[in-house]
Amino acid sequence: MSVLSLDTAPAAPLDPVFDPATGVRAGAHNATEAVEAVLAHRAAIDDADRRLIELIKERCRLSGEVQKARISSGGPRIVRGREQRIVGSYEAEFGVVGQEFARLLLELGRGRP
Repeated sequence: MSVLSLDTAPAAPLDPVFDPATGVRAGAHNATEAVEAVLAHRAAIDDADRRLIELIKERCRLSGEVQKARISSGGPRIVRGREQRIVGSYEAEFGVVGQEFARLLLELGRGRP
């Protein structure tokens, strides 16, 4: 199973005064607390990513069921109007990036023809 990575830009080398694992400035007055916060938040992000992956897999399964039902009744595999409403809802919430994300979700949910 692959690990989800949302980083799109290559990582810039950190200044040697920064902890390479956390990005916290070494020797800062609050370095210990900052490292603890970074690690705790990263653990929470990893958990959220795992849950998102499971939700996306469930969404894909449900989308496949909808497609089967439509096709079995002689309907189309894809309903563009429905897809546009989905894209619009993500765009309203997250802007252009939401629009792109929704299109990727829809593509994942289509599966193989």
